[in-house]
Amino acid sequence: MSLTITNKEFTVFGTKRVVFCDIAFDSSYPTGGEALTPDTLGLSVIGSAHVLPRSGYMFEYDYTNSKLKTYYPSAASAVPGQLDLTTPAFDGTGYATAAQVVTTTDNQTMTLNECAGMWFIADALASSPAVLIVSNTAVAAAAAVLTCNGVPPVTNGGTYKIVKTLGAAGVGSEVVSTADLSAVTSVNAMFIGR
Repeated sequence: MSLTITNKEFTVFGTKRVVFCDIAFDSSYPTGGEALTPDTLGLSVIGSAHVLPRSGYMFEYDYTNSKLKTYYPSAASAVPGQLDLTTPAFDGTGYATAAQVVTTTDNQTMTLNECAGMWFIADALASSPAVLIVSNTAVAAAAAVLTCNGVPPVTNGGTYKIVKTLGAAGVGSEVVSTADLSAVTSVNAMFIGR
């Protein structure tokens, strides 16, 4: 029937508006997903949606129909929400931090905001948790500048990885119509738009 959106936090990264929020489902899931329009989030357009797996379900935003779809994972999928540490999108050695910004001290080649929604994992010796990357600069064989949500790791000369969350390839069937998802609450999400 409808989603409940709570704990909205707004920020701006470059020319993009970003909304962090928690999502809760209700007792009757509609076929094709729950309506989630940009204006519900205080945006005029949703350009990128990142919804973390929760309670054994995975989520996908349908940009065409402005709906949040819910899926059961397939038997072949990894643990929902697990970080893909074995095949990082980027890795390297050395980084410096200042406030919410991590700058690699080695060279990378990446497009603007290619890493948005990925996770920065510091050297195992740094004892720092993973932090969500919300934006990055476009670079070609140069130091990358990553803006993160959370407390970035302390400057370190050790290794790092930039990884995605597993699950997309293992998405199974969409939840059946009228399924009771009222126990699925506090689903963390990030929406980037304008």
